[in-house]
Amino acid sequence: MEKEIIISKLSKIFSEVLEEKITLDNLDANLVDDIGLDSMGFLEVSVMIQREFDISMPSEDWENVKTVSDLLTTIERKISENEKK
Repeated sequence: MEKEIIISKLSKIFSEVLEEKITLDNLDANLVDDIGLDSMGFLEVSVMIQREFDISMPSEDWENVKTVSDLLTTIERKISENEKK
């Protein structure tokens, strides 16, 4: 799946969770400090990402996710792992 498609889907997910239009065009944006995601938001986003991309992201996967770029890399890795199965 192309990065642009993933980013577009993520923007929709974040917009829905945060109830405002979110455009994830800055890959270095911190999910907490810049995007405004809180712990409850992380839970909601996690569930929606797993459903949208048909992947599993246990809490261990979130430990190193701090920025949009980190999240994108993790999702791409998970999609790739699923395709190899």
